[in-house]
Amino acid sequence: MGLYSSVVQDSYSSGTENSVFIPELWSDAIRSTFKKNLVLGALANDYSSLVAGSGDKIHIPTFADVADAAEKTQYDAVSYANNTEVEITMDVNQHYYTAAMIEDMAKVQSSSDLMAGYADSIGYKLALHIEDALAAKLSSTTRAINLDNGNGASEDRVLTRSRIVAIVRHLYKVGMNPEDCVLVLSTRLYASLFNLDDFVHAEKIGGVANFPTGTVGTIMGIPVIASPRIHRNKINSAAVDELGANTDDDNYPGGFLIHKDGLMVAYSKYPTSNAEYDMDYIAHKMVTDVIYGCGLLHDASVNQARVFALYEQGATAANNWT
Repeated sequence: MGLYSSVVQDSYSSGTENSVFIPELWSDAIRSTFKKNLVLGALANDYSSLVAGSGDKIHIPTFADVADAAEKTQYDAVSYANNTEVEITMDVNQHYYTAAMIEDMAKVQSSSDLMAGYADSIGYKLALHIEDALAAKLSSTTRAINLDNGNGASEDRVLTRSRIVAIVRHLYKVGMNPEDCVLVLSTRLYASLFNLDDFVHAEKIGGVANFPTGTVGTIMGIPVIASPRIHRNKINSAAVDELGANTDDDNYPGGFLIHKDGLMVAYSKYPTSNAEYDMDYIAHKMVTDVIYGCGLLHDASVNQARVFALYEQGATAANNWT
């Protein structure tokens, strides 16, 4: 039936017209909470504009590196490299919703606290689903960094200075600038950083006005963000670590190193509310739904990986990282 703003007579409204339900009003409040609760979603490149009109698949072309520079020998022909280009696709076809039945809509809409409570709950639940979907995509990466390959291998479930150095060293090895990346850590790994003098966070720098919003801190130039959702999916069984060794197929990640261009998301429909009055229940039934897609901006055929799973051998349970 679509969005509407006609007067709905509510038995709790004492015959007044203050029970008018405006879906746009609720959608704005829910979207605000939805965006506020996105951590991984805020890091992802948003391609929603590509599906704003129609379509449910996004095609993102990539290019392979050209051949190394070669010396030109007089009278010899130039050699041409035949590069195979890679296209990354993302399906925007995931449709999820939350639903609630509200008996006294007039009372809820007339109280900013009540309405904010409903909107916060709905927006949070939708954001939580997006976070879990993105975390699952991160775990599908075929690249990993084994924290035990660096110094301090005897330390379990912590990020020591030597381990951070090993991570940064690998970034430089693969040609990535640490400042273009973000460390998204489990609560356990993040908490371990407070033992390091190198960890720059809000408590150390005081009331600096331009401290990045949503950024917990930095370590050796890399922004660090904590997320309680990223350790729930096993690492891809086909993943290889920084030394080229296959990872065990039963490990869970303690965090991810994500390049700024490593994660993508698109919404063909942002959280939108619809409602109808049900005489049988003498209440409003409200549904808020979202249509989206997400993925990684690299795959095994792309030379430069953009997402690395951080793991330790033996972390075979999700709660190892909490």
